Amino acid sequence: MLGAERALLEGGRKEALLPSGLRNPVKAYRFAVEGANTKDGQPIISDINRYNLVSQVFGFGPADLSSIYEMRSATLNFESKVDARIKAIKDKYIIAKDRRDIIGMMEAEREMGAMQRRHPDKINNDTLERSYKATQDYRKKLINGIYRDPKLNNPYAEQLLLLD
Repeated sequence: MLGAERALLEGGRKEALLPSGLRNPVKAYRFAVEGANTKDGQPIISDINRYNLVSQVFGFGPADLSSIYEMRSATLNFESKVDARIKAIKDKYIIAKDRRDIIGMMEAEREMGAMQRRHPDKINNDTLERSYKATQDYRKKLINGIYRDPKLNNPYAEQLLLLD
């Protein structure tokens, strides 16, 4: 998403609407006054030194902030990869159970066991079965392959979705 689009649609900082020649000094001023914060207002770095503020005027972000952004990105990347791996194992188990493939189910259970040893707070002994049950419950709510949110009161939705 472009900076201007983010500023307008997501309530981002309005400085993103400015051309970089004006945006960088505004950003340096904001860093000097309030420090660097997350978009939720949580502080990342509260005291940025003058050298980094002057560098920001010319478009070079504070080195400390860049380092923190890299660490945050690496952490989020790691978490995303762990979540993706867990999801892949769950999918493998669901497919194997649907096909009554005992060997595939055992492989998925073995793989999930290895993940559980690495991430015991994220996975427990019934993770695969709970995932399978949730998938079954979700499938029961599908009409012609489309999920209709039951919280939305649309009396015509079911009739429209069942039309051939």
